[in-house]
Amino acid sequence: MCFLEKLVGMRDRHAASLIRSRVFRRRRMSIASAMVLYFYLLPADSHAAYESVAHGVITYQGPGTCNSSNLTYATYDAMAWDAAIVSYNSAYQSANAWKWLDAQVDGADFWDAGFFYGADETNHYGTDWADVIFFSGHGGHNGCAGSTRWTYLVMGDSNGGACNVVLGSTSNKVILGAPGASSDANYLMMHASVALRYPCAASGNIIYEIDGGGSGAELTLINGLHNSPLDELDNSSEVDDYLFYTEFNAVGDCWGDIMSMRADDVYECSVSSVTSSSASTADNLFFYGGMSDFKDTGSHNQHWYYFDCARDMCGDLPWC
Repeated sequence: MCFLEKLVGMRDRHAASLIRSRVFRRRRMSIASAMVLYFYLLPADSHAAYESVAHGVITYQGPGTCNSSNLTYATYDAMAWDAAIVSYNSAYQSANAWKWLDAQVDGADFWDAGFFYGADETNHYGTDWADVIFFSGHGGHNGCAGSTRWTYLVMGDSNGGACNVVLGSTSNKVILGAPGASSDANYLMMHASVALRYPCAASGNIIYEIDGGGSGAELTLINGLHNSPLDELDNSSEVDDYLFYTEFNAVGDCWGDIMSMRADDVYECSVSSVTSSSASTADNLFFYGGMSDFKDTGSHNQHWYYFDCARDMCGDLPWC
């Protein structure tokens, strides 16, 4: 349980969260088959500076926007992320934590330098410069059938020529955390509709090879949703709780436990994808990696999809 890992040293905060917590059955899928989970403790990865960038979009209608339905609370999520990651993680300084809202969230900031209107390796204006990337807003997918499968995030405006930032097996996909000193991205967190949906993310060729591959690639974890999120104010408090409990542990486990919780027992289907060299290194990151402890998962040649059938809204996963 992610709550107990953090509460060992901090028993006086958010004690009420324990009342809402439940023991979920965590499952992991490789490309081909289900596997039993094992727990491993491996050395933590060393790191110099820690940076975060948060994106939130609620305004999707009007001049220059991306013509989708307006949301209500996604910008609250981004603001909560920006404040909490500094408050609860001593490795992060406010000078290295940035947030962009609505029209400030541009497709150009997600494209790689040298591709399209590339800016994602530019400090403070892109995404690759940050170790942790958070997005809350609309998402979607192309149906996830056939050999070409992809999902996307919907930007706040079309600056850079694209409203939809594509994550998938297409030629214009985004590359995050690629080998190189200017591409630091370790985690991508997406509170967006179906942005990590099966079978888009866990069937055949995994579409989430967006880390550039090869030696030195850094992107290891993507947290997202199999279904559509609930657009409500409570999301921002869940973001706050998630960052409180994940400074050094449970960066994947807590995403499932906390980001899916709702007081009315209606759950979001929170899922995770990890790239690694083995099941053990994937589990080590999922359970024991944190915002200040990225873990080394080895070569990025295997993909693991984490989900939980105990949540009602995960019911359309083929294993549930």
